[in-house]
Amino acid sequence: MKINSKLYEKIVSSLMFDEYDFDTTVVPNAKIIGSISGIPRQIDVLLDSKNGESNRRIIVDAKYHKRPIDIKKVEEFEGMMRDVSAQRGILVCPNGYTKAALRRAQELITIRLVTEDEVENIGFYGWENCSSQGCTGSLIWELNPTLITTDDPMTVTCSAKCDACSNFNVWCWGCGEKFSLDDEDEYQCECKDNTFWLTSIEDDEYNKSVYLHLICPVGFAANNPEKLLFGPITMNRRPIT
Repeated sequence: MKINSKLYEKIVSSLMFDEYDFDTTVVPNAKIIGSISGIPRQIDVLLDSKNGESNRRIIVDAKYHKRPIDIKKVEEFEGMMRDVSAQRGILVCPNGYTKAALRRAQELITIRLVTEDEVENIGFYGWENCSSQGCTGSLIWELNPTLITTDDPMTVTCSAKCDACSNFNVWCWGCGEKFSLDDEDEYQCECKDNTFWLTSIEDDEYNKSVYLHLICPVGFAANNPEKLLFGPITMNRRPIT
């Protein structure tokens, strides 16, 4: 396998998907508006709370360099952490780091070694093409919360964030359809039941994010037993600030 910076970044993203729990949203090639700079910052992998209720943001930078990571790279990374309000940072590199870089990293930054030999053994799997028209990006599916209702014993779906256009993609196992949604969009899959998908930009406790909701029946109106009421179930989240 011929390794380059883009492939190395994707493999690091795959590692993060494997290592973090269900409550963590993993965003490859994230774009966050810096709170200090006011400009978009590109982050190789963003790790954050899936529901936006806790501030545990971690950013990951894949440094595919021929030389060891030095103190300058650590300080640049620390500046980005402050700009995007990250609580921790992970620098991943294939060729080591200097002693000064390790000392400068201290407790908030982890420097992790993933060599080219290790990359060969990790393998590159699980990525699919984005469903957005004209997009050449790719994504890794995450299992959404499973819904169990009286009408449909189990509803299984997956969602993902494209590493190019950033759009949410959804895979409904009921009908098999895969589709994408823009940041403020809605869509009903081929199941054609009483549910539909909705994306919206919302202020959460700490930041602003794009949320992916499944809108589904939650009961009937008290004054009209025949009127079906709907409510959102949050399936995924992509921070944008």
